[in-house]
Amino acid sequence: MFVSAGTDLKFYSCPVDETEFHYLPQSTSKITSLSWCRDNSYLVFLSQQAQPEIISLKSSQNIKKVHTITALKDVSSVVFQKTTKKSIGIGTSNGQIALYDTKNKAISKLYPSINSRITCVDFDQKDETMAVAGANGTINILQLAASKFLTFYKTTDNSAANIVKYHPMSKNILATATDGGGICIWDVSASQKLFSAQMHTKPVGGLALGRQNDLFISAGFDRKFCVHDLNIKECVFRGNLRQPLSAIDISTRDDYIVLGTDEGMIYIYDFRYLLQPLSNWKAHNVAVNKIAFANEGKAECDSNKPRSSKAAVANKSRKENSENEKTSATVVAYNNQNNDKKNTNNSNNNTEPSNVNLLVNDMKLLIKNKTKYINSQMKKQFDVYRKILLDEFKSLDKQIDNKWDAFVFPSLSCDPVQRKIEEKCATVCKNNLIDSPNNIADNFENSVENQRT
Repeated sequence: MFVSAGTDLKFYSCPVDETEFHYLPQSTSKITSLSWCRDNSYLVFLSQQAQPEIISLKSSQNIKKVHTITALKDVSSVVFQKTTKKSIGIGTSNGQIALYDTKNKAISKLYPSINSRITCVDFDQKDETMAVAGANGTINILQLAASKFLTFYKTTDNSAANIVKYHPMSKNILATATDGGGICIWDVSASQKLFSAQMHTKPVGGLALGRQNDLFISAGFDRKFCVHDLNIKECVFRGNLRQPLSAIDISTRDDYIVLGTDEGMIYIYDFRYLLQPLSNWKAHNVAVNKIAFANEGKAECDSNKPRSSKAAVANKSRKENSENEKTSATVVAYNNQNNDKKNTNNSNNNTEPSNVNLLVNDMKLLIKNKTKYINSQMKKQFDVYRKILLDEFKSLDKQIDNKWDAFVFPSLSCDPVQRKIEEKCATVCKNNLIDSPNNIADNFENSVENQRT
């Protein structure tokens, strides 16, 4: 299951494109931050210029607000701790950092502030450190037990750090993204930069890190989404959509990717097949600001279970809309080694084509379809140009016909026979104006010879 946030919250079962349940906050502003608790029973979210709310998801038939966090003002980011649902990390616009106790409904601890507006916060998997991103381009690593900053990093493009995310399986790996389109992966324990790239020309809308491999995905407002491999430190897939991408997340089993756009659309992809979405639909009337899969557990979709009839409808829609919703792939070199190992262990007689062969066939089909489209467009353009040229020639011929006398020079000969020959030559030239030069010459000579005879 995953949630998408615009000005409201909508919850979906993956990969079915139908809303399971819906929650409408009191505020009508866009939701800028949200987080699931450890067992998915609660969700905290923050609307712009509003106070954070905690809602209960224990029953999908009765989603209710637990309470509103009012202990701090100007809250800019919220996130549940990874090991407990009793504490929430909070960052504010004036640089305050706090830990909120959900049971006592009070601030349990205040930490040293930073000299910048906090844009995003996140905990590592053991809740030992907290990453705090600032609008001044710094990423501060706070040690919670000692209440002190261990180190800080500076964004490579000096723009605001708008995303910080710890790796879901490693407490030392931290991913960051900026408003300038830059992406960095840090090893926090060694204070070492593992990966850095300027993959987007506009702000990064979202980052998602895989749990079972070394792949991570970035989505940007330049309409691109990129798959990066930490092992080879390169982008191994790049796709383009028609709308700016404002949010992204990957399921806990690394089998589905969900993208949200600035125009309220949601796209679901199979991670092993990124050329074409499984389904897509209009989810919100405003931008999709956040997408978040539930933690692995009771609320997470099970990809090993038989798909419902709704999923079958989604697959049918995928085939019918293949021409309209194909992703324009510009760089493809994706190979999921973990999936290959699983397939080998599950069946030694697996006769399905490899990922590479499927990819090659998809690219052939894509090129073929695009070639047909280009040919049809060229034919249409040539027909237009041909009509324009014919109209121009007709217009020119008409003008020449109306003003032909201006092109007939007065005869210089006083001989009646010679004058008659010249007039005949002019008539021949006029009647054969659109003929080839050779035909005009032949007709002219024949006419002169007949006159002389």
